[in-house]
Amino acid sequence: MYNACQALQKDLSTAAWSKFNPSVLNYADQPTLGMSIKFESKDGDVLKHIKAPTFPENYETAKERKLVEIVLKRLAQNRRVIIYTNYTQEYRTNQRLKKVLKRNGIDSVILDGKVSADQRFDWLEQETQKGTRVILCNQRLVECGLDLLAFPTIIFWQMSDDINTVRQAAKR
Repeated sequence: MYNACQALQKDLSTAAWSKFNPSVLNYADQPTLGMSIKFESKDGDVLKHIKAPTFPENYETAKERKLVEIVLKRLAQNRRVIIYTNYTQEYRTNQRLKKVLKRNGIDSVILDGKVSADQRFDWLEQETQKGTRVILCNQRLVECGLDLLAFPTIIFWQMSDDINTVRQAAKR
């Protein structure tokens, strides 16, 4: 992928690199999705097509295994956990992590964009009252000033490109 981007940079300028980070990061996080990236000219001609193999659905990466280990340790210490993700739309990272955690005996819930900003505080209160111990969410959803003191362990599964989003999410 790196070599392809470098070779196409002359023809595509920065567009050659626009798919690099999401593709490489998400393939490393979720090789079960495979990877298929097409580099197209301004005219729509395919200049290069890169594919990577798709791993079996039940495959767990070393990063996922470490996440499970950390979460189990924190839960054993009676500490709730919030896991921040970044690529939650097309790549469905939260859904993947929820499956991995469930396979390892950890229940979790996903805070997604369906819960409006003005309802998120109440949603978090309800989940805390229900006894929810692990929340998965895109870090952009909590930068609006939510109080997450009930979830003292924060894990950044993926970082945002926007440093302000990371700072806001870390202050929760």
